[in-house]
Amino acid sequence: MKQFFKILLASTLGVFIALFIITILMIGAMGTLASLTEKTVVIEPNSILKLEFNTSVAERSSGAPSDALEFLLNGAESPVGLNDVLACIKKAGTDDNIKGIYFKATGVSLGFATAEEIRNALLDFKSSGKFILAYGESFSLGMYYLATAADKIYLTPSGDLTWQGMMAQVMYYKGLLEKLGVEVQIVRHGKFKSAVEPYLLDKMSAENKEQYARLLDNIWGHMVEEVASARGLSLDSLNVWADHLEFSSDEK
Repeated sequence: MKQFFKILLASTLGVFIALFIITILMIGAMGTLASLTEKTVVIEPNSILKLEFNTSVAERSSGAPSDALEFLLNGAESPVGLNDVLACIKKAGTDDNIKGIYFKATGVSLGFATAEEIRNALLDFKSSGKFILAYGESFSLGMYYLATAADKIYLTPSGDLTWQGMMAQVMYYKGLLEKLGVEVQIVRHGKFKSAVEPYLLDKMSAENKEQYARLLDNIWGHMVEEVASARGLSLDSLNVWADHLEFSSDEK
């Protein structure tokens, strides 16, 4: 019996020592990976900043060493931070070695608020007297909105531009909850308190439709005005093209 407890104690101690060593090694590895990702960037004279989104844009980047480990193990890239993008554009505007920005459109989806922040930063950059060129094999609505801050926009001859207006989708869970036997109890006041509608209804209420319609109309109206001003186009033409999905390369 005494021998059994000796073996048990030794095994337990061995496990704790192994876990301790593995933890130390992992911390060291993450620190090493983080240091490898921190490269000193030297800006040469007559440089051009390339702005390309290969991953999603979050409000802020985490900057955690675990991001480097995640990329090494799974090949997953962590989202770039909007704060980093704006800081980079702002710094480029005051750096005499950077003469302009080359913006390449990608398939990454950007929310309107994110696109608006980046576009305003690009306009501030251009106000310093430096140029912006935009290129894409295709332009989504958000990417084209960003590109309209550029002096010139280039689209590959076989490319396409999505200019279809705006929409909103809401998923409803009432039917699923009923099948699962889940009863939802919610207290709300007023017809326009629609955040809980997906749990109560199987389709959008008239009040919620009105809210979304007004929101999208305001966003679309602002976007169309900005694009029309930047590209020398009329508001009516932009709305007609969106309604009929017509937008020739000569009109961009």
